[in-house]
Amino acid sequence: QTIAIFRIFQEALTNVVRHAQATEVSASITSQNNHFVFLISDNGKGFDTNKAYSSNDIKNITNRIKEIQGKAEIISGPNTGTTITIKIPV
Repeated sequence: QTIAIFRIFQEALTNVVRHAQATEVSASITSQNNHFVFLISDNGKGFDTNKAYSSNDIKNITNRIKEIQGKAEIISGPNTGTTITIKIPV
């Protein structure tokens, strides 16, 4: 589970560097109601989430989250940046 979490963060941050053209990114880990909550947010160019789910980058992230029984929410849009929220049971 630790390796999967590391890879999720790695993939998300790599996407920021490669694609987002962001000037700021933040990442946090908190604990809420028997879940770890990971939040990764940037101020980049954003993307259409409907189209992105067919990309390997997003597929890799969502598959890793499913493997550890987690849930993810990805909020993004053109010129609005991206926020990824991941909840994983403790």
